[in-house]
Amino acid sequence: MVGDATRRTTTPKRKKCSQCSKLSEFLSCFKCDEPICYPCADVSSSEATLFRKPDKNIKFECNSCCNSVSTGQNSNKTLTDLLNLVMVLQTQVKELLEANKMKVQENQPSEEFKDTDAIINEMNERERRAKNVLIFDIQETNSTELQDKILHDKQKVNSILESLQLPNLGTNSRIRRLGKHSENPRPILITVENKFNAISILRKAREANKKNIKKDMTPMQRDRMKSLQEKLKKKIDDGETNWTIRYIKGSPQLWKITDNHDQTQRKK
Repeated sequence: MVGDATRRTTTPKRKKCSQCSKLSEFLSCFKCDEPICYPCADVSSSEATLFRKPDKNIKFECNSCCNSVSTGQNSNKTLTDLLNLVMVLQTQVKELLEANKMKVQENQPSEEFKDTDAIINEMNERERRAKNVLIFDIQETNSTELQDKILHDKQKVNSILESLQLPNLGTNSRIRRLGKHSENPRPILITVENKFNAISILRKAREANKKNIKKDMTPMQRDRMKSLQEKLKKKIDDGETNWTIRYIKGSPQLWKITDNHDQTQRKK
């Protein structure tokens, strides 16, 4: 009997299929021992070879036996075991992720700390630049002497301040050109005694429509201003001409000009 069973599982034979009644190569169900042809068993020849290998713990079970009550009970038990295994694996994975997260946090600052540091750095940089004013399009002197250059730029700046009805630069103010020499004049960076003097210069420049006098902004501030200018341009292109950019508590924002606002401006 053992020899017959071995031959049946290792050597393909032809038998009448118990389902389609065709004479064909077959697999025997390990439960009911009924012969099932490959098409009815829904297996290929290579797959059938796996079922026949004696060293493999792979057994073929026909559909009838699979759908039996006893098999259903075994399947339910197997499914329960698999679900329990999945839960155990999920717990282990969660523990590993938590352990890895703690290890990363020990060696590297969290994103929250990074964001906080970035905000603090931005605030410090804005405070440092608060006393600065940029002036563009001021022709440079042809002199190669440093003192001549400084004197030339200082005279130009004082002339602009006088036109804005502001006092000349104080003794504690600093002035210098930014960037490398080129065909176009480099911008002048003025650092005044305090941020209130810088605010006065910028306010007077806006009132006089001096567009070459600007605030010394951080990269973040420049990006925000660029975004606001693009939004403003889109509104104007769409016919909404009653919009502008105004500084509200030191922060630039899109501002809709109302009739009341216009009347107030006219009274001023």
